Amino acid sequence: MLIFGPGIWHYLEYLFFILGLVLQTVLIATGRISLRRSIPWYAGWIIIPIITFGAYLMIGRALFLRDVPARESPTPGMDEVRFIDDGREYYDSMFQDIRGARRSICVECYIIRLDHLADDFIGLLCEKARDGVEVRAMFDDYGYDGRDFRILRRLRSAGARCEVFHNMTRCMFTPRKNYRNHRKTIAVDGEVAYMGGFNIGREYLGEGRFGRWADAAVRIRGPQVKDIMESFADMWRYCCGEDISADPHLFPETVPAGDTEITVVDGNPIRLGRNPVRDMMIDLISGSRESIFIETPYLIPDREMMDALCDRLEEGVEVTMIIPETQDHVGVYWGNRHYASILMRKGARVFCLDTGFLHGKVMLCDGSRGFVGTANLDRRSVELNFECCIGFDSERLGLEVRDSMERLLPDCTEYTLTAHSSRTGTEKIRSALSVLLSSQL
Repeated sequence: MLIFGPGIWHYLEYLFFILGLVLQTVLIATGRISLRRSIPWYAGWIIIPIITFGAYLMIGRALFLRDVPARESPTPGMDEVRFIDDGREYYDSMFQDIRGARRSICVECYIIRLDHLADDFIGLLCEKARDGVEVRAMFDDYGYDGRDFRILRRLRSAGARCEVFHNMTRCMFTPRKNYRNHRKTIAVDGEVAYMGGFNIGREYLGEGRFGRWADAAVRIRGPQVKDIMESFADMWRYCCGEDISADPHLFPETVPAGDTEITVVDGNPIRLGRNPVRDMMIDLISGSRESIFIETPYLIPDREMMDALCDRLEEGVEVTMIIPETQDHVGVYWGNRHYASILMRKGARVFCLDTGFLHGKVMLCDGSRGFVGTANLDRRSVELNFECCIGFDSERLGLEVRDSMERLLPDCTEYTLTAHSSRTGTEKIRSALSVLLSSQL
């Protein structure tokens, strides 16, 4: 039903009505959105087409995105892997490796703060660039605040190459701004790499507004660093069009360096339902027989992940989750609790970290299989963000991961169905809104 009368608005309504129906149909045909999730959009295009067009520019699915290869069947390799859950240990180790760089440094980062830690980090990259090391840095424009050009100018003046992912100004009037590069990887000489939840900023040292910061990452040395570099090269080409896949500084010959079997899995939102990170999560959950241990700041899974978790709970698998008690995003906070309550009714145990903020993205199944990386257990990570994780099959690494999670439990409070049912009316409304907007949180 069109709401405006005769005149220019009347014709604009018809224009956007036709445009919207065609656009939505093309999005379904190209796999960018499912038919089920298109129903509200179709209703909007029919009833309030002009307003729906504005909503599409803000939160819709982009029709045109350059393709980014996603390795459907990545090959596992034997690497030396160290699990890190302390910010100071992470930065000390990473800074040491960067100081020792001889050929190349590649940085892919979502958030970089303008503080003392970032200043030291950028200063070290500039120093290595002036020494002749090939330095490439890629920052997400939304995450690092692209309106401040000091970081880019400083790096470029030292000879480093810098690119910004999905510039917010250029993407202002397109849905592409809703797609973010959430990866956090650093590779040195193509031989050593870091991946996980740590961005660049003093808050990850526990010096921010949340105080304690609980996170997780891995340091990798061995042949799988090449896969991380291939992922970086894909994103670099997506960002600026330059093909660096044949650069010998970035892709040296590597040999097995440890006893840990890992697989690098990079995900992108180019085609809905074909995201390797999402497939890895579901495979790990579905393949578990005894226990699943999950650490995530954002528990807003899609239907398939929820079905997999519920199925395992019904089969008697023990599911334990740790989520944050501290709010960094009010919508996510109540969304977390809504989905936690569904799983608790099936038998899951959910713990909320009371001190500081929980930011680790970790899953451990049956004590030896799991993943560590940049992807949260939420719809945004598997439908809108570009992410990167490692899947592992190792009793040693599994033990390190479980020990890290269990060290958090004394500082947690178990969330119960009694606590969930005692929410106030306002809190229930917030929960409902969180579910409604779950694809964007």
